[in-house]
Amino acid sequence: MKCLDARVRPAALAAIAAAAMLTACDRSGSTDAPAEPATEPATDTSPLEPVTASNRSEGEVVELTLMRPDGSATELSALHGKPVLLVVDASWSEDWAKGLEVYPELSTNGSLQVVVVVVDEDPAVVDEAEAAGLSTAWDPQGAVAAKLSAATFPTLILLDPEGRVRWQAKGLDPAALRRAVDGG
Repeated sequence: MKCLDARVRPAALAAIAAAAMLTACDRSGSTDAPAEPATEPATDTSPLEPVTASNRSEGEVVELTLMRPDGSATELSALHGKPVLLVVDASWSEDWAKGLEVYPELSTNGSLQVVVVVVDEDPAVVDEAEAAGLSTAWDPQGAVAAKLSAATFPTLILLDPEGRVRWQAKGLDPAALRRAVDGG
């Protein structure tokens, strides 16, 4: 008898285990009616959409450590004193290019600090955001995104001068963002 190839053994063992489980089914001779046939699986293939932009509530203070590609760090609390728009985004998101146009316009008068947390492995993407005149942080492993439960990119969180959540959104809607920044 020839021994099974080592690559085949796990599959063969799984098949034997499945067969054993099937033969161990109830054999008590029950005369219950057969189970109802399974319903057709749902055909909705749209992606799941999170209900909220993040796990932060309005009025909650957000505390984060923002890392740079050179390894330096800034505490978000160091930016207290003026409103901050925290943008968690990635270069592959649908709104990345539009954001690089919209966000700098919001901070031109200096009354709003825009910080883009770049969730990309390539640090050159951070340079792209900085070239647009934006403050940046680098989050290649998605730690900031995970801490905020930011499931969509971009996730926008507007903080008041004390660092409390004032407004947040999933995706970039320039008109809604402008209203939020203007206090409307």
